[in-house]
Amino acid sequence: MSKTKVTVVAIFATFILSMVGAASASALPMSWFVNGTALTSGSVALSNTAAVDTAMVLNDPKLNLQITCSALSGSKAEIQGSAAGESAMGQAKALNFENCSEISPPKCKLLNTTISTEPILVLILLVPDHPLPLIGLLFQPEEGNAFATLNFVKVEKGCAIEGEQPVDGKVLLHAPLGADEETLQPILVLDSEENDSLEIDGDPAYLEKGNVLLKLASSQTWSFHE
Repeated sequence: MSKTKVTVVAIFATFILSMVGAASASALPMSWFVNGTALTSGSVALSNTAAVDTAMVLNDPKLNLQITCSALSGSKAEIQGSAAGESAMGQAKALNFENCSEISPPKCKLLNTTISTEPILVLILLVPDHPLPLIGLLFQPEEGNAFATLNFVKVEKGCAIEGEQPVDGKVLLHAPLGADEETLQPILVLDSEENDSLEIDGDPAYLEKGNVLLKLASSQTWSFHE
């Protein structure tokens, strides 16, 4: 990765925060590109497994709940072609956060080490009128507001979290190299409480860490831009 690309990664988080709720954030028409050619129809499969550089952490401060997951896979994940003037999208039957465990509270335990989402849509967002390609990916439920469900078992007295806990809402991630043709596209968590568009049983929650590398099943280069 060049020094220029590293710089873009480092400063992207500062600017992307303005996308959340900012009037300048716009869903301008964006397209997927595969091997440098716009994907105008059909779909292209993503690899079922993503490389995780930094484990993801789900944080609910009110519940004092922190869950970390060190692996990620997808079920029927794909990018979809779009006609001229239409913004491209992606979808997955499910995203599977794997090797999950509890950081806190220590007296509570997840029933399963894999947390699977509901069917997911991915929308591409762009901050216009800026010299850098500030690209965000909004992951949201295909229908309704249910993103996933956590399931806890009580391992000893003192655990206030037990049974199914719904996770609702959507997640805005960022793709600092999205405009470049890459085999592996880094997707980074905003790492900010300002991106608290998730809720766990009604309490604000957010991803505070995470860096994954996505690739196409064909291992071709790909990008997403105007």
